[in-house]
Amino acid sequence: MTQTAAALALAEELEAARLEGAEPITPEVLELVERYRELNKLMAPYKAEQEAIKELVTAIMAADHVKALTLNGVPQVELVTATRKKADLEGLSKDLPEVYASYVSTTTYTRFDAKK
Repeated sequence: MTQTAAALALAEELEAARLEGAEPITPEVLELVERYRELNKLMAPYKAEQEAIKELVTAIMAADHVKALTLNGVPQVELVTATRKKADLEGLSKDLPEVYASYVSTTTYTRFDAKK
């Protein structure tokens, strides 16, 4: 890439960043983000293995009809039944839109999203 092309590319990147409310990444931060991505890739197989182990132990416990496994009387693994109530907001918005509108609120939060 020629110096002129590089300068033009940088100018375009700066303009795009300004328009999007962002700024070009520094080499130091880029290194951190790349390490974050690398760690995510490294963890993926462990997360899959962890899930497989959980499913296997759960199946063993279910087959034995037990809700806890202990070592020296201390629970090591427990299957805990939990109940969650969930409102049918889509149905409520269709059937009673005014009630839905008066009880639904919007929250805003920040999520860290390292692009691939």
